[in-house]
Amino acid sequence: MLDKYSMNKNLVSKANKNLVLKKTKSLLSITSKILTPSFEELWIIELWQWIEEHIAKTSDKNNITLPKTKSKMLALSSLNLDVLSFDNFETIKFPITLAHLLNLRVLSLYSWFLIDEIQDEMIHHNNLLLKYILEKQVNLTILELDSFYFSKIPKEVVNLINLKKLTLSGNNLKELPKEIGYLNDLTDLDVSSNQIILLPEEIQNLVHLRTLNLLGNPLELTLKQKQWIEELKENECIVMLDEVEDWIEDIWRWADIHQITMQKIPRTLNNLLSLTELNFYNINLGEFPQQLCHLENITTLILWDNNLRELPEEIINFKNLKKLNLRGNPLSYSVQQVKWLDDLRAEGCVIYIDQDNINQTEGFNEDIDFNYLPKETTNSHWLDSDLGKKQDSWIERLVELANQGHSIGPISDNKDDLLSLDCISIVDLGYVPKELEYLSSLKCLILGSMTSISSNIANLRTLKTLEISGAITQLPKELWELKNLEELALRRVKFTILSSGLGKLSKLKKLTLFSCDIKVLPIEIKYLTELEELNLFNTSIDSLPKEILKLKKLKKICILNTDIASREKNKEIIAQLKLNGCILDGYRIP
Repeated sequence: MLDKYSMNKNLVSKANKNLVLKKTKSLLSITSKILTPSFEELWIIELWQWIEEHIAKTSDKNNITLPKTKSKMLALSSLNLDVLSFDNFETIKFPITLAHLLNLRVLSLYSWFLIDEIQDEMIHHNNLLLKYILEKQVNLTILELDSFYFSKIPKEVVNLINLKKLTLSGNNLKELPKEIGYLNDLTDLDVSSNQIILLPEEIQNLVHLRTLNLLGNPLELTLKQKQWIEELKENECIVMLDEVEDWIEDIWRWADIHQITMQKIPRTLNNLLSLTELNFYNINLGEFPQQLCHLENITTLILWDNNLRELPEEIINFKNLKKLNLRGNPLSYSVQQVKWLDDLRAEGCVIYIDQDNINQTEGFNEDIDFNYLPKETTNSHWLDSDLGKKQDSWIERLVELANQGHSIGPISDNKDDLLSLDCISIVDLGYVPKELEYLSSLKCLILGSMTSISSNIANLRTLKTLEISGAITQLPKELWELKNLEELALRRVKFTILSSGLGKLSKLKKLTLFSCDIKVLPIEIKYLTELEELNLFNTSIDSLPKEILKLKKLKKICILNTDIASREKNKEIIAQLKLNGCILDGYRIP
């Protein structure tokens, strides 16, 4: 049995152990707090790590730094993540930790994708994340969201009522929400390079705008919106719209005044220029503007039952008409117009006119009845000529080449099918068959695995699109005589110098040089005044000629896998292209 002394000693010993254990736990807890970051510190560390991983190490713009303390980080007022690593064509997932920066006034994010297989996933991730971030950023005055590929503006954007500058360039916007009109303090709005057709009427509430960039959109502006834009310009607002020629503006103005629907006269440039039918049946038309005669693709013209007393002399520019109806108008005709009608009739155009009107024209041949056409009349009346007599041989030759295993298509042994063929591809043949000259409707020609191009390609004068790939060492000078070309693509060709003859293609809208040995763009590129898109992917070209700045319609340049962006000599030209509203894929203009 323990005595009293022994019992007290045991109690003291036990108490000391408990005290030591308690102090040890307390010390461990303090040490853990010192060594383990708090939740607030963890998101800061995560953001640092993300910046370190994704900002381009080789970029001149890699000086993006973040504060290293919590208080300074929370006080951060500006963040620009516009210069991202494109190593291995990486896609970027923005971190959710951005939402903790609650004092931001300026936020600039540039989302860029290349890998198609995961593009949808990345777009979905970033757009969901963006909504979460913007819910927290109520103090933003400047927001730049380039290339997020959203088709609608997130509602969280239009809730940022303090915004003064909003940039949404290079997305896939089809429309702007009417709520955009609530951003009353907005002074700068950039929605360039989207797919916007119609603007909401509420956009006219943005009366404080100083810059408005609408470049690169297939816009159909209402008359009120055009007036609003003119008022903005009068108030010294810089408005950037795709430039159109005066005659096109005149057409749109005429259509607005006479309330011609957008279906009859599209208010977008590409749709207007590709229009094939003008149908103004019974709309009480008193004049036919001569500017409409510039529309080269019109094949059907219907002016039936109007009040037209005369037609502009430029009407004879419609040389490709297949159907023409002028009945029901008190028209008189000039001698030149009668000749034009007679030529159309000879070409197989179906014509409906009031014969009595045309009979009164001086010098008119009364034996001609414009309202009667033989049943056998076709668009291919030229087959009665010597050329037509050889039709069987050239058709047989094309069919024979296709049957020999050459990839030529689509090829039919039916004459009418061939004559209406507008696109053909030829692979592994090595040359251009001269029989293609007979394809009078041919607009598009794709040539693959070519070893040479013969001079007879100049005879394919109807071509609008030409794509050539293969180990070709030179192009014939005759190729530059294809004055109707709108698209030209050269892929994996082996010559290093692009001929100055390129400047003759005055209607060219798109030029593609893909994986070529070409090293220099000729200064004659300045003559391609209609050029809208220039692709230089994976070429040896390392500089842009200053003459490129003369191309006022140029809206997009692809310089992926080139040294253009890294050359000091190009910086001034690139900066000017930016001011002109041109977008460069593969390089983010600062």
